[in-house]
Amino acid sequence: MKLHGFNNLTKSLGVSLYKIAYVDSQIDKSRYITNINKNFNAEALSSLLETLAGSIGGRILNSAKQDYQPQGASVTLMIADEEVPQNIKASSIVNHLDKSHLCVHTYPEEHFIDNIAIFRADFEISTCGIIPPLKVVNKLLEELDADLLSVDYRVRGFNQLESGKKEFIDHEIEAIEQYITPEHISNYQLNSTNFPALNLFHTTLLKRNLKADSIFQYCSTNFHAEQDEQLAIILHNELRAIGNTSTL
Repeated sequence: MKLHGFNNLTKSLGVSLYKIAYVDSQIDKSRYITNINKNFNAEALSSLLETLAGSIGGRILNSAKQDYQPQGASVTLMIADEEVPQNIKASSIVNHLDKSHLCVHTYPEEHFIDNIAIFRADFEISTCGIIPPLKVVNKLLEELDADLLSVDYRVRGFNQLESGKKEFIDHEIEAIEQYITPEHISNYQLNSTNFPALNLFHTTLLKRNLKADSIFQYCSTNFHAEQDEQLAIILHNELRAIGNTSTL
């Protein structure tokens, strides 16, 4: 399909990702904080975003990363759809590239309520051209094994076709889950609200079964099976409240 003239179709994906755990003592809490600071600092997140960029065919032009005190980190990558010409420095293209970027901001919890530890990371991917940001959802599920995801996708702007017709979306989509693999979907309960006529799509994914080795990985107390099950229900209900998915 040939384009002509004004072309700035922008595809934007936002993912709020949550991981939850139970911590039963000050030692557990310290172990949890140490783990989060190690696995989700700016350097680790930078490597993750580079992996995500590679998964959608993006070429990295520039990056910025920052650890915050007392907690949290941010990373941003500027990317392009295609190879940078050899006679042009990548850094110089940032000023006039096709406005494609990936970024992440983390919100680790260090003030635990009812011994529940919640980690949240917000990912934003905005692309022009041929890069398909929806592929990132599958990669995030593979890399981070999230317990809850709130996913928003929207398409803005338009392309001008050679015929003169305006194109407001360049791919078929009725719901975000069309782009999530069946293997991942089988692990989650989904709740979707979609407005295809407005190119607006939202899906919440809540893990069907929380893994004991994940939610109790920092816990030094050995609970009975019934206690494990009851605590898992409490954490699952907490995720429902966070994701506003009480009907799931």
